[in-house]
Amino acid sequence: MNESYIEKIIKEKESLTPKTGFNIVLFDDYSPVGEKLTLVDHVETIEEAEKIAKKVTTNENPAYIYGGGNAKKNN
Repeated sequence: MNESYIEKIIKEKESLTPKTGFNIVLFDDYSPVGEKLTLVDHVETIEEAEKIAKKVTTNENPAYIYGGGNAKKNN
């Protein structure tokens, strides 16, 4: 059975969502479904993730942060 469009999207997102920490990913609108996300980095805190996401985000290509399970927060 072939995967549906939605199933491919969900599978790709799940594969880049860590159980601990945070992944910063870029979205490429021109890539095929199931290959649109690119991992930039994995970090342990949301502050680190936000800092990296801000650095790599462009007007054409925003960065997204996936994760948060057992997240650590710097004080």
